[in-house]
Amino acid sequence: MSEIKIISEAGFLIPLSQITKETVESAKKAFHRRFYIESKCKKCPYLEDRHSENCDNCEGFVGARATAKTVVHKGKEYLSIPRGCRDKAIKIASKDPNVSSVRVVSGHKANQEMKRKISLLESCQMRPYQLEAVQAIFDHRRGIIKSPPRSGKTLIGAAFACEAGLKTIILAHQREWLSNFKETFLGSATQQGFTDATPSQIGFARNLKDFEKYDVCLCTFNQFFSEKGKGILSQIRSMFGVLIGDEIHKTPALATSRVLAQFNARYVVGLTGTPARKITDEIKIAHDLVGPIIYTSKVEQLRPKVLLLDTPGKYEYNTRAGKAALTSLQSKLENNKARKMKIIKFAINQARSGHLVMIPLTRVQSILEWTRAINELVERKAYAVPFYGGLPKDIRPRVIERLRQFKSRIVVGNIGMLSTGLNIPRASMLIDCCVTSNIPNSEQRFARILTPLEDKPQPVVVFTMDDCDFMRKCRRNEFWNSLIPVYNPIVSSDIKSRLMEYFSGGESSGKADFFKDR
Repeated sequence: MSEIKIISEAGFLIPLSQITKETVESAKKAFHRRFYIESKCKKCPYLEDRHSENCDNCEGFVGARATAKTVVHKGKEYLSIPRGCRDKAIKIASKDPNVSSVRVVSGHKANQEMKRKISLLESCQMRPYQLEAVQAIFDHRRGIIKSPPRSGKTLIGAAFACEAGLKTIILAHQREWLSNFKETFLGSATQQGFTDATPSQIGFARNLKDFEKYDVCLCTFNQFFSEKGKGILSQIRSMFGVLIGDEIHKTPALATSRVLAQFNARYVVGLTGTPARKITDEIKIAHDLVGPIIYTSKVEQLRPKVLLLDTPGKYEYNTRAGKAALTSLQSKLENNKARKMKIIKFAINQARSGHLVMIPLTRVQSILEWTRAINELVERKAYAVPFYGGLPKDIRPRVIERLRQFKSRIVVGNIGMLSTGLNIPRASMLIDCCVTSNIPNSEQRFARILTPLEDKPQPVVVFTMDDCDFMRKCRRNEFWNSLIPVYNPIVSSDIKSRLMEYFSGGESSGKADFFKDR
C-alpha cells in the first residue's frame, strides 16, 4: 500500500498505475449518467428492468453522458473524476486496496494574474447576499451560485473576478448574456459600470491574440465546437485562473459539457437562477463538472398579479405527431389574425397606461409581423421593438437602450431570449401566449417583470385563454408548479373561478381547494 497523489486539474486525476482495474470500472459506472422522460417510463411494462435493451430504442430514453474517463496527462495515464466531485474522487482513491493515504496537489498554472488588476468602484454598493456569494466561491473554489433572475448574478461574477485578480473567462450560451457582463464591467449609455476596467481589458475573444490580450475574455460555448475552435481551446485551456459559466443549468448538452470539462481553472463557478432541467437528472452533469450549489441568495421580489385575456379560435393538437405537432400548433396560434389583433390591442392599451409589456413568441417571422402591426396601429416607428437571436449585433444595444429609457413600450421577442437574455428592470407586464410547459424556463420568464423599481406599475402576468386542450395542460403545469409556489401571485376571486373553469377543460385539475382563503 502507498500514498497516492491526486492532481487537481480540469478534473481530479488519479494515477492508473496505483489503483486496480475494479476501482476504475466502478468509478466509470458511477459517473455514467442515463436520462429518461419519466412520464413515458412510468407507463412502460419494463420499468423495473431499466436500463435494458428495450430502453435503447424507446423514445423515453433521451441519452447518456460519461463524466469520468481515462486520460493521458504529461505522458502518464490517469482516471479523471469530474472537477465538481472532489470528495468523491478522494473517496474512490481511498477505497482502493493499494492505497494507504490520499493527497490532492494542484495542477493549475501558476501565473494567471490579470495584467492590470480590475477593482470595483467605490460607488458600487453590493447587497449582503452578493458579498456572501463571493465569499462562498473563495471558500469552496468550485460550485454553483443560485440567485433568482434579476438579482445581480453578473455583479456577483464580476466582483469575484475583481477580488481574485486572476485572468478570467466567462462562458455562456448566448452572446446577449455576455453583453450583460461586459456592461457590468464597463457600463453603457443606460447603465453605470461597476468596475474600473478599461475597454482594452475585457472583450469578446475570437483568436489566440484576443485571449492573450484580455484580462476578462467573453466567449460562447459554440465557438469551441468547430475544429478551429477545438484547436484554440487546446491552447487556452490552462490560461485562466477563474472560469464563470452563466446559466450553468444549460450545460448538460453533450457538446457544451465537453467544452466546459476541458478548462483547467483554479476557480470554477456556475451562475443560475433556476438550477433545474425539464429532464430532472440532467442537472447532475452540471454538478459533476462544476460542483454542488454552494450558496443560495434570498432576494426580495415583487409579487405579480394575474389577468386573463380571452382569445378567438379553437385549436387541435395531434399528440402522436411529436415536435412537428407542437411547431404546427404554435404557428397556427401566432398566425391567427384575429387572435394577434386581440393581443396587440390589449398590449397597446396596457403600455399606454404605464406598463412596459413583454410578448414572447417562437417564430422570427411572427416577431417581426407583430412588431410591425403594433407600430402601424399607434403610428409610431419604434413604439414596439423586436428581440431575437438574429437581430444584428449593432442594433441590439440600441433596442435595449430604448426599452430601459422607456422610449419603446413593448418588446416582442423570442421566448427563450426574453426569459434569460434581456435585462430590462422596467418591464412590468408579461403576456404569456406561447405553448410551453417547462418549469425552470417559466420561473425565469415570470421573474423578468418582478425586479423592484421605484414608480414601477404593479407587475402583471397575463394568460391568453386559448381554446386548446394541449394549451390548457401546459398552462396548468406552469401555473401550479411554477407561478403559484415560487411567486405567490395575486389572484382575484373572479380570476380564480375563470381559471378553474379554463384549467378543468372537462377534467378536474385537482387543485380547487388551493384557492380557499387566499
